[in-house]
This record gives sequence, C-alpha cells and structure tokens, in this order.
Amino acid sequence: MKKRLLSAILSFFMLLTMAPTVAFAADGDDEAAHQNNSVLEGSCGAEGDNVTWKLTENDDSLYCVTHNTTWRFYDNADNGGDKVQAYTLTIAGEGAMADYGRNTTPWGLKLAEILKVDASENNTVSDYCSPRITRIEFAAGSKVTYIGAHAFRSTSISSIAIPDSVKSIGAYAFIMCKHLTSIKASNLSDRAFYVKDDVLYEDYTENGKSGVALRFFPLAKWHGAYTIDSRVTAIGNNSMQQAEITSVTIPATVRSINSFAFNSSEITSATFEGTPSFGTEFENGTIGSGIFSNCKKLTTINNFPQNAEVLPASLFSGAVRLTHFEIPASVTEIGDTAFSNTGITEITIPSGVSKIGSRVFSTSVSEDESEGAVRSSVKVTFEKGSKLTSIGSACFAGLKDYTAIFAPEDEAAYGAFAQAGYQVSLAGRELPQDNIFVYGWVDENSVQIIDLTDAGKSKTAITIPDTAVSGEQSYQVVGIGDSVFAGTSNRDANTTLTSVVLGANLKYISSAAFKYCTCLTNVDFSKAVNLERIGSNAFYDTNAITGWDLSACEKLTTVDTGAFNYTKTSITIKLPANITSWGNNVINNKAMTVHAAASSETLKTLVAVLNAGNDTFTFAGESGDAGNFTYESRYENGAFIVTITGFAAKVSDADKATVKIPDTITVDGAAMAVTAVADKAFAADYNKIKTVTIGANVATIGNWAFATTQGNANDGTLESVTFAAGVPVSIGARAFQKYGSSFKTFNAGNREITLGDNVFLSDTALIYVNISNATSLGKGVFYGLNSASTNGTLVINGAATCDALTFKNSTGSDNTENSLSKMTVYVAGDNGNAGATTTALRNAGVNILCLSDGGTPAGTSFEANKLAEPTKTGYTFAGWYSSSDFAEGTQLENGTAPAAKTTYYAKWTMISNISLSSDAKDAVVTYGTPVTLTTAPTSSQWTYSWYKDANKNETLDTDKDTKIENNSSTLVLNNVSDSGTYWVVVSDRKNNNATSDKVAVTIVKANGTASVSLPGWIYGETASKPVPTSKTNGINNVTYQYKVKGADDTTYSDTLPTNAGDYTVKATFAATDNYNEVTATADFTIAKATPAVAISAAPSTLTGGGSVELTVSGVPTEGKLAVTCDNDITVTEKDGKYTAQLPNATKDYTFTAKYTGTDNYNDVEKTCVVKVTRKSSHSSSSGSSTTPTNTVSASTASNGKVALNKNTAKKGDTVTVTVTPDAGYQLDKLTVTDAKDKTVDVTKKSDGKYTFTMPDSKVTITPTFSKIEDTKPSKNGFDDVASSDWFADAVKYVSDKGLMNGTDDNQFSPNDTTTRGMLMTVLARYAGEDTTGGATWYEKGMNWAKAKGVSDGTNPNANITREQLVTMLYRYAGTPAANGSLSDFSDTASVSSYAVNAMQWAVENGIVNGSNGKLNPQNNATRAEVAAILMRFCEMSK
Repeated sequence: MKKRLLSAILSFFMLLTMAPTVAFAADGDDEAAHQNNSVLEGSCGAEGDNVTWKLTENDDSLYCVTHNTTWRFYDNADNGGDKVQAYTLTIAGEGAMADYGRNTTPWGLKLAEILKVDASENNTVSDYCSPRITRIEFAAGSKVTYIGAHAFRSTSISSIAIPDSVKSIGAYAFIMCKHLTSIKASNLSDRAFYVKDDVLYEDYTENGKSGVALRFFPLAKWHGAYTIDSRVTAIGNNSMQQAEITSVTIPATVRSINSFAFNSSEITSATFEGTPSFGTEFENGTIGSGIFSNCKKLTTINNFPQNAEVLPASLFSGAVRLTHFEIPASVTEIGDTAFSNTGITEITIPSGVSKIGSRVFSTSVSEDESEGAVRSSVKVTFEKGSKLTSIGSACFAGLKDYTAIFAPEDEAAYGAFAQAGYQVSLAGRELPQDNIFVYGWVDENSVQIIDLTDAGKSKTAITIPDTAVSGEQSYQVVGIGDSVFAGTSNRDANTTLTSVVLGANLKYISSAAFKYCTCLTNVDFSKAVNLERIGSNAFYDTNAITGWDLSACEKLTTVDTGAFNYTKTSITIKLPANITSWGNNVINNKAMTVHAAASSETLKTLVAVLNAGNDTFTFAGESGDAGNFTYESRYENGAFIVTITGFAAKVSDADKATVKIPDTITVDGAAMAVTAVADKAFAADYNKIKTVTIGANVATIGNWAFATTQGNANDGTLESVTFAAGVPVSIGARAFQKYGSSFKTFNAGNREITLGDNVFLSDTALIYVNISNATSLGKGVFYGLNSASTNGTLVINGAATCDALTFKNSTGSDNTENSLSKMTVYVAGDNGNAGATTTALRNAGVNILCLSDGGTPAGTSFEANKLAEPTKTGYTFAGWYSSSDFAEGTQLENGTAPAAKTTYYAKWTMISNISLSSDAKDAVVTYGTPVTLTTAPTSSQWTYSWYKDANKNETLDTDKDTKIENNSSTLVLNNVSDSGTYWVVVSDRKNNNATSDKVAVTIVKANGTASVSLPGWIYGETASKPVPTSKTNGINNVTYQYKVKGADDTTYSDTLPTNAGDYTVKATFAATDNYNEVTATADFTIAKATPAVAISAAPSTLTGGGSVELTVSGVPTEGKLAVTCDNDITVTEKDGKYTAQLPNATKDYTFTAKYTGTDNYNDVEKTCVVKVTRKSSHSSSSGSSTTPTNTVSASTASNGKVALNKNTAKKGDTVTVTVTPDAGYQLDKLTVTDAKDKTVDVTKKSDGKYTFTMPDSKVTITPTFSKIEDTKPSKNGFDDVASSDWFADAVKYVSDKGLMNGTDDNQFSPNDTTTRGMLMTVLARYAGEDTTGGATWYEKGMNWAKAKGVSDGTNPNANITREQLVTMLYRYAGTPAANGSLSDFSDTASVSSYAVNAMQWAVENGIVNGSNGKLNPQNNATRAEVAAILMRFCEMSK
C-alpha cells in the first residue's frame, strides 16, 4: 500500500509545475450549481483611452446572507446563507480607466441586470453586485495607467497586485473591500503612490504643503491594535472605513484627518499623539466630516487635539457606546450631527463655541435597536461667558427630554438658543404660566411661546399677549417657537385655529410655527411693529388666508425659506420697507401679487431674488405723477420699466408746449429710468405741444404717442423733435403723424432708431429729418411728404433695412406715388453706396440723391440750391460728382445748383499720414506688461497690415519684413520675442494706401517665481522626491542641489544625502523665453530610524531555574547592543548569542536589550520577562501520593539550538526534542541522560525531531554540532535553495530520489503553491484511471476523487492547504487508526473537523511537525513543505 502511495505522490510532484495558481477555497465546501458560464465584457476607458473589462465565473466559495434590507458576503458557510456565483474581473488595454460613482461601474450594472435586481434601489451595485467579484486581474501585456474612482469598491477580493503601468489611482478605488488583506505594487519612482506592509500611501502637495497620505488600508489584514505609520501626514477620505482593527494610534506626524477616515470600523479606542486638524490637507469632500461615524464599538478617545477649533459634521455620529467626551476649550464650532446617536448623556459646551449645527444631539434609533447606549435624554451645560450666536434645527430631535443650562448673565447666548426654538433653563428663575401657553426663556426679561396647553389647543381665536406674568414679575413675550400651532401634515392639519392677533412685543415667529393651519383665515400684523424675523415655513399651507398685510412691521428684515409657500393663490401681500433677507421660494406662486415701495430695501432684495430665480411671484404695478408727467411702472424680464403715460393734471396748457421726456423720474424717493412713452401718451395735446426732447433711457415710443388723430390736423402745433444721445429706441406706427404745416425738424442725432409704419404721415412741412443711424424702416414712413410746399432734407443711414413700401405713399400697394420727390436725401454711413436703403432710394423718385460713401453731412442747416459738404474720418472731401466714376466734367462746381432728379457721388482723398503710438511709458518694458500699439485715425472701411522689421535696418520693406496676422487698428505685444520695430500699412477698398511712422518696442525677460518642497523621510527608507512649483518657468527643466542646513552655499552638491540630519534643497528653474532663471530652496529632514529591536527568551517559563537563551533581533549593523538582567543575573554573550543561568527561586526576571544608536538610529530599549517557579526538593501530602514531576533541561551548546515541548514531565511521558543546527552546521550527536548519568534511549521521528520516554528522575539533554564541510547545494542544486535553509535537506532528498523536479533547470520555487486538482489527478492515475479528455484537464481525476471519497471534488483550481493535503493522503491510505495528540500545538482549534483524524495520523508518524508550536492547517502548502512531508513519509516507511 505504501509503495503504491509513494508512486502516486511521485506522479503528483512531477506535475507540480503544470497547474495554474488561483485563490484558496476550503476543502469540504458544498457549492451550489453554477450559472451558465457566461462571459460579460465592455469598455471602461476614459475618453480617448482603450481600456476594457471582462467578467468570468470562478470557483471561489462565496456565501450571501440577507440582513434586513442589505446583504453580507462571506467566504465560508459559517454564517449561513446561500452559496452564490463568484466572478473574476479582468482589466485589459492601454490608458486610463474612467471614473465612476459608487453604483455606476459597468460590470456592477451588468451584474445587476443578469441577477435581476433593481440597480436604482438600496445601492445594489455596491452592496449586492460588486461583492460577487472575488478576484481582480490585469491582463498580460496591458498598459493601464490609471485605476478609476470607485472602480473596485465593495468587491470581495482578498488581494490585489497593481501592475507597474499604473501611475495613479482614483478616489475610493478600494474602499469597503472587506476581505482585502494584501495590496502589492512595485514602489516605482514615477508613481505618486507606494505600498508598504500592504497599505497604499500617496505623496501629495496641496496648498504649499507636502506630505504622505494613507490612501487605502487592507481592511481584513489587521485585527488588533494598529499604529499608523509615522511618515503619514494625512489620513485620506474613507481610507480605513470598516477596518477590523480594535484600536488605532494616530502619530504626531499626522496633520490632517479626512472625511469618514474610520467610519464603521471596529475600533474601541483612538489615541492621538499629536494635534491634527480635520480635512485641511488631501481632502476630497465635506471637510473632515464623519471621521468616527458609525464606530459602534468606540468607547474611548485619548488625547483628543486640544487646539481643535471645529468639530466636523458627524464626527461621532452613530458611536453608540461612546458615553463621555470632553470638548476642548479651543472649539468655536460644532458641526451638524456631531454627537447624534451616541451614548453621551451629559456634556459641557465651552464658552468659546459660537455656532452649533443641526441635529447635533439628536437620536434616530431607540435604545433597544442601538447596539449600545444611545440615550433618551441629554443634559447640556453651557459654560459661563458663552459666545453662542447660532444653533441649527432639530438639535434634540428624537429625545424624550433635554436640559440646556445657561448662566443667567449670558443673555445673548441663550437668547439665540431660545430664538431658534429651544427651551432654556436658568438657575433661580421660574417661568410664567397661564392656561393657554407654555413659555420658555429668551433672556432675563423675555420669554417665548414654546407650546400650547390642552386648553390652548382647543382655541379657535388666539391673541399673542404682549407680556406674561410669573409672581410679581412681568416678562415680554418676544417669540413663537418652532411648530407651536402647526399640524403634522396636510392630512393631519390644525383645523381648529381660524384667527391670530400678533402681540406688540413679538420679535420673531420661528420655523413652521403655523404650518398646516389650513383653516386659518386671518393673521393680524397691525400691532407687530417690533417683528424682525419670520422663520422658514412659518405659514406654509395656510391656504385659507385671503390676504397678507405686513406693512406695519417696520422692523421686519428677514423672511426665511418657504414662509408663505402653498398659501392661497391670486391674493396680495403688502410688505414693509426694510426687508434685506428673503429665503428661497418664500412664496413660490406666480399668482401672488407683492406690493413693495419702489425706493425700499425690500424692493432691492426682491428684485435680486427674482433675478437669481430663487422665488416666483408678481410685482404689483405702480402708477402716479412724477414732475409734469403721469407714469406707470412694472417689473418685466428682470428689470423695471417706467412708462410716461401723459401730462399730469396740474400742468397748464402753456407748460405743455415744451415736452422733455426725462432720463429718470423719482418714485418713492428712488430714481428710476424712464424707458418708454406709452401709446397715445400725448395725442390729446397735439395742439399744445411745440417741441419734444426724448430722454437718453427711452427705448420705446408707442403707437400714436405724439400724433394728432384729427383729419389733416392743420391746428397741430408740433414744430421739432430732438433725441438726446442714449439707448437704441423703437418708434411706433404713426407716432408723429399729421402735423401738416407745423412740424419742421426731426433730429435723432446719432441715436440708433427703428421706425414703424407711417411715422411721418402727412407731415408735409418737414424740411429736415436726420435718421443717420436708423437700422430699420417700416412701410410708408414718409407718406405724403411729396405734397410739401418746399423742398426738405433727409439724412438717412444707407445700410438700414427697409420695406418695399418704405418710400411710398402707401402701406398696402406699391402703385402709389413716391413720397420723397421733393426731398434732397443724403445717404450717410453707407459702406460703398451699396446698402439696402441706398438701393431702394435709387428707385424711389428722390428729388436729389447724395451718396456720401461713408461720409456724414455736417450740421443741421442746409442751404437751398447747394449741397452740403460731408466729412469722413481719414479722408478729405474732394467734391460732388454726378457720375459714379468721377468722370471729368461731372463735378458740381461751387455756386452751381444741383440738378433735380439727379444722383450725386461724394469723392474722397485718403490722408497720407497714419499716426502710430505706443502705450509703453518707457523704452524698455518688462515681460508681463502688455504693450499696445494704436493707429490714428481709424476707419471701418480700412484694412490694416502690420509689419515687424526683419533686417533690423529700421526701414520698412513689405516684401522682406515679417507680416503679422492682425487686421485690427491696434496690436498688442506680450512676449520678449515681440521686441522690434513696427509699422502699419492702411488700405481702403479702392486700394488707397497710407503708411505709419515706425515705433520701436523692447520687452525684456521678467524675474520668475518658484518654490520647492521636499517631504522628509526616515533613514533607510526610500527617499522622497523634490516637488517643484513655478507658474512662470514651469517644472520641466529643474535641477537640484543639496547641502547641510545652515552650511555655506559653496557646499551645495548634486548628490542627494542619505544619512539622517537636517538639509536644504536648492531647485534651479531654467530660464524660458520670457523669464530669467530662478532658484528656490526648502529645508527637509531625514529622520533617524528607530530599529525594530525585539528580545525573546527560550524558555519563557522555568520550574526550578535553569538556562535561558535570549534572542535579540532587528539590531542594525552599526551602534551598540547590551543585554542585561535584573536581580544581579549575569548575561553571557558568545558569538552573538546570549544566555543566562537563573536560580531555583520563584521570581520574574526582566531581560533588557538596550541598543545605543548612532547618527542614523535612535536608541531603543526592549524587554522580556522569564517567570521562574521554585521547585521543592521534596513533596508531601496527607494520606495520598502522586507521581513526581521531574525537570527536563537541555545543556547549552554552540552552533545550534534545542527546543523542548515541555520543561517538566512525569515518568512515562513522551518528550519531544526539536534540534535546529546553525547555518553551516549539522547535528553530530544527541545524548539524553538521567540523574545517574544513565543514557536514555532516543527515537528519531524525522530530521530534527526526536522523542524519548521520561524516566523517574530529571534528565539532561546534550546536543553536539559539527561543521558541514561542503556547504554547496545538492548535486541537483537550485539557485533558490541555500544549504542553510530549513528545507534544504528535504529538497536534496526528493530531487536525489527523483521524487520532485524543479520548476526550471535552476529554480525549485520553494515558496510556490500547488492545487487540489493536481493531487486528485495524480491519485486517479495511480489507481489506473484514464484521466485524458474531459472539459478540463482535471475533470476525470476530480470525478474519481469524489466517487472514491478521497475529496468532495470542489475547487480544483484552488491552492491546496496543509490540512487538505494531509487529508487526501490519509483518505487514500485507507484512513488508518490515528492516535497522535495535537495538544502541543496552540492552533489545534483551527483544524477543520474533517481533518482532525488525518492531522493526528500525520503528527503521530512525524509527517507534520508544525512551526513555532503551530500546525498552520489553513495555510497553503508550499513546495518546500511538500518536499519535507514527502521525505518524512519515506523515512517513516523504512
């Protein structure tokens, strides 16, 4: 049987290098049937990057337990639940992964789809789908550079290996990975992050500060106390959320703890060694919020920072077992929910606290549900001198009771507290009482209403009293507290209260005071002259009110959010004048009309609210008299419109002759722009008006505004209309019609205007119309001017748009007369005589048409039979010509009258000299101050060609000089390279040119600015890199030098220091095109390292005294070590080994390893204790006898160690001796002698393991070691197996006998693992089974193993553990009787029940010896361990 088993094992080891390596799954798992072996894949790259994902099913054990409405996942069935399919996520491709939200990863959403769960509810992606992923792999050859935010959140991975291509990692990428124990990554120099002890850190620079942030913590690796690495300066957001550690120590190096850092962790205590702030560095979210939130086991906070000024929001929220916390005196602000759902029942608020947030002491769970000591009441004491000014809402929500105690003299503090709707307690004061109201303190002289008595709740009409009485003392009633009269909802409304009269002393109405009072029909504010504030939702849903009149509340300044929301529609609210604060959606009702005085602060406030879109309502229109006019105002499209509607009644007929529409009018003391003249505003006074001036702000003149409506209106008196310079204005239809013989001039100046239909209908006396900047002309604008008795002049913009009937005596047919047959028309502003109006005028029968080609006639007075001379910037007028090509003989000579029905063209001569000037004050300008070159004059008809001297001969050469791409009349120069001599050449449409004078410009380099920082590090660790910053010179060309801090600058060196000390780094930023070279320095420290010195004693307990061997580890090669013992015990050192002889006396002996450091190492002192129990020379008892216990001791030997499984034993006991030679040595002889020096027989169980039977006396064990002459590897030697390795003999044994091969010619890979499927297949082949074929290489072997009871066949790709390997061999061997004892091993309890007999069999036969007193049954079996087990089996079989 043993030969067959040995042969099978040989076959097994020959296949070791063939099997894939995957994650471990325990033997004995009963896995449910898999789903279809579906493959899910897609893209997950950032924009422009090709990164893909793929999900495949794997065989990992995964169990889902439903807990209330959430799910929890485990890798075994110990917690119950259903076995579910696990998946492997593979990332491939090149570039950056995309960032995702907590529930938006594409693989999570795809799993939600196939698992048929609603991904929009209960966070199912992160809570139910992502945990199905147990492995994450990066495909071979992939070049992923960035892992996206939230990418692997909540997965069930136990390890992650980050490939070298990844250079940065997004926020929350690994948070809530509850099974994670290992993060592996190479610490490359081009990465922002690095990994140490499976914790991921990141170097950062923020707001001028540099440091190291703890980014991601392997949640399942540590289970006890944990001290954060001393290099850490910031603990990142959520970085240790759900960690399973029991306590945390935060070192003094930490400067910032960020949001939710320890949220939902298992800690019971937190200790601060320094004074960090919260969320000030490396923060990504609400500043420092929720740091210890939901830490349900937290009971103790040690040394909380005494300089903290703000306790962040949710700091301890949900810490149900925290019953005590002392707020530091430095605190000035307490954030929202800071102490909600804790066990704190009493707390003192320091006097410096000025602000307390919302729900700070609230409770939302019952004591039965809390898993801790959540309180039902709380007592809050405010220190005398309290500076409290602000407190949020619902601070004590959910509590049955609370007490807030203030010193009586702190009126401002408890006044603010009371005004927020909370009840105040004052020592020595009795509150007033009556049968309607319940009162609370506001200050020494004032109270507020905080509740109603039962009688009060039945009242339909309520009058808020001015005062309330307690004994002989009267107190002013100044407030109504939160929700005093409110219903709880629209369905559970207060339907009793119908009317309220507010008192004269009332200052505030708090939040929701009358909310859902749906039968309230009237609130009388007439006495509330002292009212200052109306709280949020105070009158929400009081929809029976028919109108609001707050005009008497002259002191009202604040109306909070939703105060009048959901009140009745189509009603009005009258407001006082001084409101400066108006919350969001106070009204939220377009149908409600608001009255506010025009000059009031209220109006300004409400206009800003409407413009910002923060509320909805309608302003009431205002009207009245202003000076000589009547007006109307309204708010429209974000602005107030003031319209003049006519003359005020007081204006006499004589005063109506002159109409000056003002720029502004004064309404309620405020100046408001006049923007319009109403339709027919002055039509009724057509026979009184003589002159009209239109103000600068008028944008609209209405239809018929100044028109006469009478026949031909020969009695109209209007003579002239003039426009002040101002905004564009639109003139309505017939605005100035039918003035017959009176209306002479209309001068719009340079005002941009549009003209409606028939504006000048039948104004037959017009002799001058200037609309030189008109943009649009309606129909029949000049209707009837052809019947004028004299010729007139029209100045018009030739580029204006016009209608086909603009110049006709019609608005409906073009078969009518032309209206300008008696007019001389000057076309101004026409670019090239080609505008739309110019074209129309050519065909409009104009008497004389003068095309000015961009010119403008000067003045407003035109002589008869003479054409006016126009002007045009940059040109000289050269005469009027009747031919467009200015043919000889066609010029209109001076003194010659122009011919009727003729078109004349203006001729221009371009000026020859263009001025070019610079705004630079000095000849030399430093970079950073732009230089602007400006030409004069300028013209819209010109093009500009700029040149820079290329030959430095300061002579313009347009063929060789550099032409600059710029067609503007100005040129802005910015850079040093722009220095030079400049010209500009100006050209017009007719190829006329003019050249400017030259201008020389010199721009010199500016001095740059820069900074550098270099985070310090600990001696021996990876050095930090300098972090340069320069907005001027950039950071791509920077060199660094170093010196000892304080040393002369001549000592700077290019070599980065490595020894501990204080240093200075100098960064030199190279010059750029625009900046000179600049340097920056920063100090940094290489801190001394603290060696991890440890001392241990073997044995650590003795009976009867004896020899103790001390082992000291972690000692650097430099420095000094001294090992001492108290109680005058001498410690002997030889060849680096320490021993001591302890006497037979009951005593604890303390051994001290004192390391004296160097310039690079700190001093360290560590201790260990050996307990000695005195052994009596004899023992006695009354009437009974016992088997005596004798000592087992080993004499000290050079070049090796001896370990005993017991130091005392009774006769017949089996004693196990483990012998470990030093490197290069071997056991030569092992002798055991009794008290009479008689040799005791010794049995060799395996290499290094011996046993003997205890005689009836003490024994002494004496080993002898000899040097190994040949220390080379075995004849089949491997590069990775040294002769001193504990498994070297075993590797040599199995390789010499051909039982195992290496993984290649030179490597044995002793630490590699093997799989379950491999062993199943080997044993099946040995049994004669044909294992070829099948869906997988191991399928037939797995089926055979299941059928024969060797294994349950699960998880064939999983690594095989030590207990699984022993179990399969034990079952194959036929499960022989097992009598071995496991009691000598400390982890016996971790042996699975199915493996107990197998492990006893292996221990009994020396196949398994354990390590450091442990069997390690759950550890994966390495190749080295397998080799040793095989060697022991073969030795046992001899």
